[in-house]
Amino acid sequence: MALGKEIELANGSTAAYWRLSEIIDARKDKILFLRLEGYKTQQHRLDGKPPVVTEDYTFDDVDYPQESLNASGGIIVGYTKLKTLPRFAGATDV
Repeated sequence: MALGKEIELANGSTAAYWRLSEIIDARKDKILFLRLEGYKTQQHRLDGKPPVVTEDYTFDDVDYPQESLNASGGIIVGYTKLKTLPRFAGATDV
């Protein structure tokens, strides 16, 4: 799973395939940390090319059930939270 949305970066290049590479759950403090890697395209990632950008996001006051972070549930929570940001508004699930 990933997000699909072409976004122009500060250096003028673009990333269109966004993949979570790390999720850190600080449930006690209701904080969710996400590391997101942006690739030029999905094919670039499949070809083993490095991401063009890595971004970190922190969500405070996150309330979610324990089972939502098990296995793929954490990935779904992460992508759902990212899509609430203006930067990823309109992003599609890939």
